Amino acid sequence: MLHYIRNLKLKTFCYVVICFVICCLIFQIIFLSTNERPLPTLVWWTPFMPKGYRIISCYNELYKCLITSNRSYITNANRGAYLFYGSRIENHDFPLPRDDTLWAVFHEESPKNYAPLLFKETQNLFNITSTFSRYSDIPVTLQYLANLDLIKDTKYCMTFIRLSQLDPLDLYNEELLKFISKYKFIIAFENAMCHDYITEKLWRPLIVGAIPIYLGSPTIQDWLPNKNSAVLVKDFETLKAVAEKIKMINEDDTTYESFLDHKLKLTVSNELLKKSILYDHPIATFECSVCKEVYEGGHYKYTKRRQNIYNCPKPKVLRTENTWNQHWELGKCQSKALNLLIGRNEPYSPELFDITWKTFLNERNC
Repeated sequence: MLHYIRNLKLKTFCYVVICFVICCLIFQIIFLSTNERPLPTLVWWTPFMPKGYRIISCYNELYKCLITSNRSYITNANRGAYLFYGSRIENHDFPLPRDDTLWAVFHEESPKNYAPLLFKETQNLFNITSTFSRYSDIPVTLQYLANLDLIKDTKYCMTFIRLSQLDPLDLYNEELLKFISKYKFIIAFENAMCHDYITEKLWRPLIVGAIPIYLGSPTIQDWLPNKNSAVLVKDFETLKAVAEKIKMINEDDTTYESFLDHKLKLTVSNELLKKSILYDHPIATFECSVCKEVYEGGHYKYTKRRQNIYNCPKPKVLRTENTWNQHWELGKCQSKALNLLIGRNEPYSPELFDITWKTFLNERNC
């Protein structure tokens, strides 16, 4: 019996040693780079990824970083960056007091989702910005267009011709692109009119070979495949004039085909469009770009930007109650409050934030 107990203890000891060695190896692989230094850690400060961690390897494995949502992972030895997802920022929740760790914000959506970011005071709180604006540090303007081949691909173009020979009754298909490809014109209205804010509402019609009737980004002409790829509502004084233009295009095959050079001639002449295509998922592009900056730029203090990265004109008041207009005004006051409170470099409560921005609002001092 004594011999059995000794063997059991010996086996237990061996298991413990083996587990310890394995844990050390895992720790070394995860937390140490090839030069024996801890991998830089990028912490998603806002809720955005599942708990745990993952390793990213970027630019042909030249840069590696640890990604996590665990706020306690950043130490002096592995300090990298705090990542923020714009739509989930809590106005009282920031890593304060602030040290020299980079702050990077990703906000690919409409500024309506987080109005304070519309204003330079809030943008200047972050070392790195990634938004739909071309003036961001990491622009994701073309996040909804995977590649240029989609624009030139003709696989959807014959659908309209085939269906037009059948019963005119709408045939609902499982795939959206197949469904919309039977239409010659498709309304493409964005939910915000900011410069460079271009979503799938534009790209879907272009991909299937339809002509977009577009209303949205004032800079849309900078991003079209060719000069004449869409009917732009902003070019007409009335909706009646837009309708007359559509009717004219529909009745003239030559004019109609002139809108489809990207399909009929497989031509994309827009150089800005060509060079701005993202070759990875926007989030992966953002994380790798921040990882690279940690390696190459080190930990630097933020510098104020010379211009607002956004150009989102204040909405016109067409009626007494305009929630978006009110949202815009509140965002301006909240932006000023953020700048003031974070500038003090100490944690603050939600109540103090509310008191501060409401004071600015009541005093009309935003």
